[in-house]
Amino acid sequence: MSNPVVLALTAGEPAGIGPELCLQLALESRTCGVVVVASRPLLEARAKQMNLAVELRPWQPGEAPEMKAGLLSVLHVEGCANDQPGSLDTGSSAYVVRTLEVA
Repeated sequence: MSNPVVLALTAGEPAGIGPELCLQLALESRTCGVVVVASRPLLEARAKQMNLAVELRPWQPGEAPEMKAGLLSVLHVEGCANDQPGSLDTGSSAYVVRTLEVA
C-alpha cells in the first residue's frame, strides 16, 4: 500500500489573499490531503470575517489530514503579528519565512 499524498500549503502574507484561499479550499471535499501551515488564530479570525463555516483541526506529521468539506487540517505556526486583511505589518515577516521553513 502506498503512502497517501499530503500537500503542505502556506497561507502566505497574513494581510494578503492567501488565508482566504486556504479557507475556501476547505469548503469542498478533496481527493488528497492538504495541510495548511499557518497561524490558527489568523485562520479563525479570517473565517469569522468571511462568515465561513470551516472547522480547523490541528495536524502533526504522521497523521492523516482532513479531506471532508468543511474541515481543514492546520499545522500551527506562531508569530503572526496582524490578522487584518490589507494591513501589512513587517512584524509578520519572520512568521511568513517560518511557515515556508516548516512546509
